[in-house]
Amino acid sequence: MSQAPPKRSFFLPPATDAEMAERVYQQIRGTIGGTTERRICSLRFRDTKGVSLATVGDTYDEEIVVAIFESQGFYYICTPTRGVLSSVPYLVGADDVIAVEDFA
Repeated sequence: MSQAPPKRSFFLPPATDAEMAERVYQQIRGTIGGTTERRICSLRFRDTKGVSLATVGDTYDEEIVVAIFESQGFYYICTPTRGVLSSVPYLVGADDVIAVEDFA
């Protein structure tokens, strides 16, 4: 039987230390508003491309995923130009979500 890979510890690209990661994470969260306390590492979901995966620190739609937030009925995928520095994050409806992996 194979074992699940260990969960990743919370981080926020490109923060250089835990204090900076926490501060920036809370700033993004406050800008979005109405999110839960859940710290999400990755999100697998259905979209127009089929099934997609967004993982913090990896690329989604040609940009680094900085953070993923949960809200009532939605998930927000934040990249530098979608939800962090400007514009709105990518929205994924809860009904389209296949799997969610939390940080450790």
